[in-house]
Amino acid sequence: MSDWRDFPFIFGRVATQQDFEAGLAVYYQEPPSTAYTEINLPILAELKTETGELKTVVILQTENHSDNCDVVVGYRTLAGDKGVALLSEFKALPL
Repeated sequence: MSDWRDFPFIFGRVATQQDFEAGLAVYYQEPPSTAYTEINLPILAELKTETGELKTVVILQTENHSDNCDVVVGYRTLAGDKGVALLSEFKALPL
């Protein structure tokens, strides 16, 4: 992608299997998440990996899950690779 703002994202609802299959969502959960999180998307952010490396990513999906007190985030790297992590693992980057 030439611009990180061009990545498709989910806002205003939880993702479905159809969203995932269409490339709109990074993940979906069955049964569905309890609620989406009202965060303006997309967000350019840094994610600290397990090895301590900082990776620039684009947050594209945020949902609350009943078994987790943190927000689950779907993201893509600038190269387009997908991943899932907790919101607390990210730091938003200034634009």
